[in-house]
Amino acid sequence: MIKLLIRLLLCVALSAAVYWLSGVFLKDLGLMRVPFTIVATAFPWVKTLAPYVIDLFPAIRRKAISDVLEPWNGRYYAYDNRQVRLYLIEGVIWVPVRDVASLLLPQPEPRELRILAGDYGPIPGQKLQGYTEAGLLRLLSTRCGNRGGAPALVRFKNWLEKEAFPNLRRHPGSSAP
Repeated sequence: MIKLLIRLLLCVALSAAVYWLSGVFLKDLGLMRVPFTIVATAFPWVKTLAPYVIDLFPAIRRKAISDVLEPWNGRYYAYDNRQVRLYLIEGVIWVPVRDVASLLLPQPEPRELRILAGDYGPIPGQKLQGYTEAGLLRLLSTRCGNRGGAPALVRFKNWLEKEAFPNLRRHPGSSAP
């Protein structure tokens, strides 16, 4: 930034010097002093400002993409074109009910939720109901049970156990805010 300011000051000084000298030595220029100064000092101005102008448009594009995607980036896990938020709170992984509701069809009955006890309820610090890691895996295990369960449910359970939960433990920063 300091280099840019120094270069700009040099360009301004050069432009002022050319303007003054054109008035001293080329008195017949009259109103043409300003265009003559612009043409005579264009090269240093272009050389100074070109890298910044060239970088301006990609920078605007990067900033726009960042502004759009930043709140989502690394905060959601994608499973089968669905976004699944995972909250890591005091070493316990919580999954919002809304994020897995379409996968857990039919919806869990009150009896199933009572069996989960503390593994189902409000997510601490959030206004969402959710399952803990252990509660969701227990619910999925009972649904997959002896008969094997729906293939989509088995794939979801395997994805949670082998990809999502271990990844969240390795990278706690990828937890939902």
